[in-house]
Amino acid sequence: MSESLPPAALQALQQGRIIEAIKIVRTEHNLGLKQAKEQVEQYIQQHPELLRQGGVAQTQQQGSVQRVIWVLGLLFLVGLLLWQR
Repeated sequence: MSESLPPAALQALQQGRIIEAIKIVRTEHNLGLKQAKEQVEQYIQQHPELLRQGGVAQTQQQGSVQRVIWVLGLLFLVGLLLWQR
């Protein structure tokens, strides 16, 4: 079970998309869900840096989304205050 993962699965892992990587492995290697999941988990254990890179990117992306939501909320409140005058 030490096969390497398909390039698309590696790319998904680098982006922090573990479920997508499992789907790709399952499809390309014609495996069941359990076997594909085990193969991806084993690969992650052997190469934890892949997941860390994706986790950082995912965290940064989530932070950007949160900032946009805060800015929109503040703009809404300012608009509401100005509208009530």
